Order: sequence, then structure tokens, then C-alpha cells
Amino acid sequence: MKVLYGKNLEKDFVKIQQKSGKRIAEITLGDQILIHKYFFRTSYIAYQDIRRMYMRVAGGEFGEFPIDEYSIMIDDKKGNEHALHVDRPEYIREILKWIETYQKEIQIGKEKDK
Repeated sequence: MKVLYGKNLEKDFVKIQQKSGKRIAEITLGDQILIHKYFFRTSYIAYQDIRRMYMRVAGGEFGEFPIDEYSIMIDDKKGNEHALHVDRPEYIREILKWIETYQKEIQIGKEKDK
């Protein structure tokens, strides 16, 4: 398990948050932390350490077929940006709506250029 930002938490605490949280695709929304599980890697970040979240769509190719790759982007309190893969854009929209409802201190949407 890897902490994206902030202090390392006890493995048991993260597992409890994961079991009791709302799971949307690769993301679990616990009471106090957001957990991303992708293949065999698990990472997490406390909501209090998140400044902003938004969706990023990156174009790519699979052979000759164009594909889009989706990530939920997290800006932490120190200004670092973290990209967490999510399979479908509707999952990201659902996650951002949950964050907007239950974690109101987190800003939603990409920062406008100044």
C-alpha cells in the first residue's frame, strides 16, 4: 500500500475503510480516505489532503484503433498532481458527484489558467 500524500496509515485502518466504503470501479470512497486499487497496487489519500479533483481524458491507440484513457486527477495540498486510472468516464462523474456531496471542502474541476 502506498500513500499518495500525507502520513502512512495502518494497513488495518485502510482495509477497514476499503470494506466499509462506497466502491465505484477502481476507487473506494471511505469515511476518511479515498482508495485506488489497480491490479495489485493499492494507493490512498486522506480527504483532508486533497485540494482539487477533476477528470482527464487522454487519447491513445490500440493498434490502429483510437482509444481514450480516463483518469481522475487529484491535486494534493502541496500542489502535487496524482493520476488514478478509472475505466469509464461515467464512473469518474459518479465519484466527483459523491465528493461534491460529502467532501465539500474539495474543489471539483480543473483550475482555470490565470
